[in-house]
Amino acid sequence: MPYFLSILITLICIIHIMKTGQERYWVLIVIIAPMLGPIAYFIVVTLPSLMDSRRGHQINKNIKGLVNPNADIKAAENEVRTAPTFMNQKYLADAYFAAQRYQDALTVYQKIQVGLYANDPELLLQIAKCHFFLNQPQITIQTLDTLRAKNPDYDSSEGHLFYAKALAAQGNTQRALEEFDALVVYYRGYEAKVSYIEALIQLNEIDKARELALLLSAEIDSIPKHVKDLNSDCLKRLKKILNHHHW
Repeated sequence: MPYFLSILITLICIIHIMKTGQERYWVLIVIIAPMLGPIAYFIVVTLPSLMDSRRGHQINKNIKGLVNPNADIKAAENEVRTAPTFMNQKYLADAYFAAQRYQDALTVYQKIQVGLYANDPELLLQIAKCHFFLNQPQITIQTLDTLRAKNPDYDSSEGHLFYAKALAAQGNTQRALEEFDALVVYYRGYEAKVSYIEALIQLNEIDKARELALLLSAEIDSIPKHVKDLNSDCLKRLKKILNHHHW
């Protein structure tokens, strides 16, 4: 390791130790052992604290997903074989859904949609989302209408989002725009706004899509990093839209 880089890493470690209130013996360790000391400090102190943070959990999840992408599914399948309870089967369906195996997820969700859970709002919402991702917007709308009829006191911004998206996928321009106009007023985060822009493009409302995309792009330039992290998926889609259309 170049001497200058070694000194720089040591200084960074010392600053971190002082700012975060770590035990002062770490200062001695990173000075005495300029290569091994910072490595030990990272493994023993920095990494565990990172993994306890929201971003740390996400990094850990991403690493696990790369190493064994089917770990959650296999664990859930084992649980169902051992005890095919409602919760275990729902956990399996959720794992299929997270892996984008929407037909498998739908099959399990519908299997447990019986008895007390026949009109369960969370279950109906997941079923509606599966139909949407399986390119069945009409069934998505019907399922969400059932959810609302059977659970009039249940409010779901996510359900409203997929209702609007399904209307757009049907080509029902007027109703889709009305739903999105109402949705973006209260929806927390940027998913609804990006989905609105995608729907406008899908409905060939290009001028309005461009206007909203540029406004949103200017807005996110000033938001804190942790907000960007929480909305990273939809903001990546926004960036892709801006690049594709050269806006």
